[in-house]
Amino acid sequence: MSLEIATFGLLSKLYLNLKKNYTKTKVAKNFGIKQVVIFENWLHALANLRNIIAHHGRVWNRQFIISPKIPYNTIYPFLENTNIYRNKIYAQIL
Repeated sequence: MSLEIATFGLLSKLYLNLKKNYTKTKVAKNFGIKQVVIFENWLHALANLRNIIAHHGRVWNRQFIISPKIPYNTIYPFLENTNIYRNKIYAQIL
């Protein structure tokens, strides 16, 4: 019940601070990611993007400091062209 009022940044930090065990790997695999480190990075990048948008920051033509890692071995392939700028909005949206 307390997770209903938790912020996205807090959820990101909660997942980051979990012990590396079966549960953490299972959550990442539900999103199609085999590596826990990449999923942690995604949550951190999404929390950063959400904060920029929530505080009316500019996202178009912006270079993000926290950029998502692009996985090459996923359960569900979602990106064919991996030659993209990771610090631009296109990578954030993916």
